[in-house]
Parts: sequence; C-alpha cells; structure tokens
Amino acid sequence: MDKNKHRYLVIIIGCVIYLLLLQNHIAGIIFTDTGHFVEASFLYVLAVSLVLYRIMHGDQIKAAKLEMNLPLYTCVTSFSATVMEELLWNDKVYEISLKFFLINFLIILMLTIALVLVFRNTILAYGSVMGVCWLYGVINHYVLEFKGCPPLYGDVMAAKTALTVVGSYHYMLSGSIVSGTLFLFFYLLLLLYCPPQRTISIKSYRGKAAYMIGVASFFSLMGFSFWCIDIETLCQATIDGWMPQNTFQENGAPITFLVSAQNIRMTKPQNYSEKRVEQILSSYQEGIHMDTKPSVIVIMNESFADIGVLGDFQSDEYMAGFNAIDSYVMRGNTYVSVWGGGTCNSEFEFLTGSTMANIKSGIYPYQSYDLSKAYNITDSFKALGYETVAFHPYLAENWNRATVYNHFGFDEFVTLQDMEHVTNVSWCASDQSDYEKVIEIYENRTAPLFLFNVTMQNHGGYTVGLSTHVSRVSIEEQYAKYSDVINYLTLIRESDKSFLNLIDYFSRQPDPVIVCMFGDHQPILDNEFMESMRDDTGKGIVEATEQQYITPYIIWSNYEMETKSVQQDMSLNYLGANLMNLIGIHTAYSEYLLDLQQNIPIINLAGYKTDTGVWNNLLQDNDLLDAYRCVQYYELFDQKIEKY
Repeated sequence: MDKNKHRYLVIIIGCVIYLLLLQNHIAGIIFTDTGHFVEASFLYVLAVSLVLYRIMHGDQIKAAKLEMNLPLYTCVTSFSATVMEELLWNDKVYEISLKFFLINFLIILMLTIALVLVFRNTILAYGSVMGVCWLYGVINHYVLEFKGCPPLYGDVMAAKTALTVVGSYHYMLSGSIVSGTLFLFFYLLLLLYCPPQRTISIKSYRGKAAYMIGVASFFSLMGFSFWCIDIETLCQATIDGWMPQNTFQENGAPITFLVSAQNIRMTKPQNYSEKRVEQILSSYQEGIHMDTKPSVIVIMNESFADIGVLGDFQSDEYMAGFNAIDSYVMRGNTYVSVWGGGTCNSEFEFLTGSTMANIKSGIYPYQSYDLSKAYNITDSFKALGYETVAFHPYLAENWNRATVYNHFGFDEFVTLQDMEHVTNVSWCASDQSDYEKVIEIYENRTAPLFLFNVTMQNHGGYTVGLSTHVSRVSIEEQYAKYSDVINYLTLIRESDKSFLNLIDYFSRQPDPVIVCMFGDHQPILDNEFMESMRDDTGKGIVEATEQQYITPYIIWSNYEMETKSVQQDMSLNYLGANLMNLIGIHTAYSEYLLDLQQNIPIINLAGYKTDTGVWNNLLQDNDLLDAYRCVQYYELFDQKIEKY
C-alpha cells in the first residue's frame, strides 16, 4: 500500500511539473525549437518512469548489489557536477576546451574528495556536491541574465547588497535550467540504482590516526594551492577585464571564480616605492584659490545613460531637458568601469581619483579593502570647514557604504529611513523625492555643504511595472515589444524632469552652489534589442567595447565662474579632480591627475585612450600608466596624512 501511495504521488507531481513545462514551451519561454522540447520530454518521462520502477522494485535492485568502487564514483560525481553546472547557464558549454574542462573537473573533484573525507558518508557528500553545483549554476544563470556576467568573488562579498534588490527582478524558466535540472535527476537516479559504498569505516586507532593525518594533509595541500600558487598564470586563465562573461563562458565558471578570488589580494605594483611616488607628487603645488566658497552638490544618478551612444533608434525624447541645459560650466561623456551594476566602483573612482584599471577585474574596493587611509575629495572639503553629508535613498548597509563613508570623512550618512515622504515611479525611491531630500539637507546646512548623493530610481528591474500616472515613452515599432527598454527610457525621462526641477530650485538661491551630476553605468537591457541597434562600424575592439561604458555628466553653477561652457569627455577617475579645480581646490594628487589627463584623457577597466586619439587595451605598455599604478597604490594605502 505504501508503495502505491508513493507511486501515485510521483505520478501526480510528475504530471504537474510536465504541464508547467508544456505551458512554458507553448508561451515560447523554453525550448522554442519543438524538437528540443520533444527530446526534453522524452528524458523527463524516462526519469519519472525510472523513479516509479525504483519505488515498485526497490528490493530487487538492492538484492542485485549494483555498487561502484569509491574512487570511480567520486570521479563520476565530479564529472557530473562539472557538466551540470555549466549546462545550467553556459550556452557555449560545448566550446570549452578540453584543458579548461579538466581544470574545472579537478577543482570540483577536490571539493568532492574534501566532503567525502569530512562527512565519511558518501551519499551525503555526493548529494551535497551535486546540490551545491546545481545551485551555483542556477545563480550563474540568473546573475548573467540580470547583470550581464556570472558572479565573481567580489560579488559574493557584496551578496548582502544584492539580496536587497533581488525581489525587483522577474525570474523566468529557461531551457538551460530545465536541461541542467534533468541532468541532476539522472544523477540522483544513478544513486538510487547503483549506490556507492555508503560509509568510510575505520575501526582501529592506528587507522583513525592515519586517516586524520591524511585529511589534514589534503586540506593543507588545498590551502597551499590557493594561497601560494598563481592559478591565473599557471592555467593561463586571465579574466577579460571588460568582458568577464566571455572568460566565464570560454574557461568555465569554477576556474574563473577561483582566479577572481585570488585577484582580490592587492599587491604592490612593480617598481613601487614610497620615495618614488613622493618624488612624483612633489612637483605639484597644493593650494586653495577660492574667490567664493560654494556649496557643492554631487549626484551620482543610478543607471542614468543615453543608450543612443550604442546605435540609432527612434523614440520620444527622453533626455531633452538635460541636453538643453546651456548654462553649464562643463559637460560631456564620462567613461566608467562598470556596466549594468557595480555602482560602488563608480563612486570609488569619482571620490578617490583611482581607476579600476589599476585593480584586477571583479573586485569591489568598498567591500575588499581597508580604505581608512585612502585619499578622497571629501577630506579636502572637510578640511575647509565644509559640512559633509552622504545621502542614498535606500539601505545604509549596501556596498559597505556606512563604513567607507565614515573613513572618507562624511559627517553624516542619510538613508531611506531618514526620509519622511517617498514617492515611487518604479519599485524604489523616485528622483523627485530624492531631490526633495537634497533640498531639505541643503536648507538645514550650518556651513557650506558638500553633499554626495547616490540616487535609486533607475535601478535595474525594468520588467517591474511603473506607476500608472507616468506616461510611457513611445519607441519605433520594431522595438515596441521590449517592455524593459520602454520602462527604462520612461524612467530616464522622469529622471530628466526631476533634475531640471532641482536646477531650477538652485538657480533661485542667493548663496553660491555648484552641481555635478553623472551616471554611474549603463543599464542591462534585453540582449536582442542591444545587439540589433548596436553599430560598431569603423571601430576597433577596444573602442567598440568602450561604447557600453559611456554615461553623461554635467557641472553647473548658479554663480558666475571663470570657466564656462566647456565640453570635454573624460574617464570618471578625473571628474572629481576637475570639479575641485573649478572650485579652486588643488591637492598634489588632484593636480597630478589633471596633468595625467592631458596625455591619457580616458582610462577605465576596458582600456585607455591617448591624447592622439588612439585606443589601447590595458596590456599595452605605457610608462605614464605604470607610474599611475604606483601613485594610486600610495594614495589608497600608504599616504601619511591625518584623517578627520
């Protein structure tokens, strides 16, 4: 009777799951090729049938004693986990070279052996390996879909931040998820029909002692391999700085993730010495040349970008107000080092004058490094008696901002919980309510104000519905099916309106104010849309790649300045130095950056551009960049200044 109950339960669950798969196939979500759906259906029915057979004839199967020896089963499990993990997310899994497949297999084999040694229960160990690899593959799948790249080690350190916005995305089933999960089912069937030796039995004290020594030696070897061997160089597994997703797909996830974990260790540049850097900086004069002492409002606008830089498409105007501002001091494009996410790295570049080009791919300095000694522009304003405030209309703990802002000398960190009135256009605080808080902070200042504001309105999750009172941007017919694109452009138009309202407010204030606004990165939108409108004609690889790292910036003031109406493109690491220069604040490092900008006007994680207009990748030798690496290391970790 129990067998029958279990059989009926499996049949019912199996039918429900299959109807769900069928519904997704008919809706065009999974296996749009009907032939692939038929193949998946056959494998699914076969798996369910084998489960039913195991329920009804389990005693006969056990009597057959179909067992593999432990080493063989360990290898089979590791092989299965390696294939399954890649199937779940990598649409180029069959293009992975034999060399890198074996490397990934060996990594998972070491994990499998470790769990077998720890648990001494093979079923538990093998099941854990397969479960962990299945979950890792699913995470890779959805992070790739929403962020454009599977998670690097730095993303894991930022997982707490990611979890705060996880509910704003729409998760859909996919063919790769189904295929990888079917692979997991067939492995579990292998455990049912051909179970491994269940436990590692050691009876004698001498055997137990030898076992413990062996376990300790194995884990020591694993630790040594990770900490003392340069896996990136040994395996030739360098992570592509501007397209790390390519590295993941070509090399596989385990080895790429492991290399990113090693990269988090910040090492001194070659030929580095404090004396050398101090000699470089000694040639630059520090000083304050301020005719007036303006309040400074810096706005890093979440995902504020003009995707028209990627290619032409027809739509309603969505940045008309921003583009029409003609009373600017300086404006142009800024080249950032992140795409679709990694906001904290853009604010890191702006506030410190450091470039992510000098830090290995996949690292978030806010999460990874002690920045208590780091140069940042907030210190300069604080030293001049400014009231320094950071403001972000979301959670304080995201990106470790509370700690970093304290190290950077901000007097106060204002967050969502400090806002009484919040309106929404999408799922988070609107720019309008953000700027209302900016105005409140400004009006309550007790000294000239330096305010660094990170907005939230345009954050990813563009499939989430917008407020009903907001009219949608209209786009040409061939792109009208991309709801995420329409929602994004609508958000940008609302952001544009709100910024004009803010400028209007400050234009009516009697006290001097300077406003700097820039976008932190471009959004992740439907890949088919992005590819269809993108035009790389006549561009080299680096220049074409750089197009997705462009965001606009503007510096505006409500008082007359000597400099005005300057149009200049630059990378984000220079923007803070340019802002300070306009105000009349000169530090040795900011002057060094302005000098470097004359020769290398753009540098980011994707490459650099010389003053002659030539684009280069970061592997191209350049003496100025070699010196910059040393100066940046000094300014982040070795400078000997008193912090406020």
